[in-house]
Amino acid sequence: MYQPECPFCGLDPYEYVDIGVGYEAVGVSCCEYGVAYFDWRVNDPAIERVGDLLTGDQRRQRRGRRLLARLDQQMEEEA
Repeated sequence: MYQPECPFCGLDPYEYVDIGVGYEAVGVSCCEYGVAYFDWRVNDPAIERVGDLLTGDQRRQRRGRRLLARLDQQMEEEA
């Protein structure tokens, strides 16, 4: 069975509820970045590019780290 994993905290990002015949994912409940990354309602292209952290290409990983630093700065400014 496929187990999703947050690229930031490494945990299963979803919260599940029992629907009688199994469990259904109902919401994202891991870290702040995971919520922004897995939430389909967020239409920020920068968040989509953070997936570059998961590749083996070091250039794409550096770009992902820069985007992650920018997201971190934006979240601190909003708080």
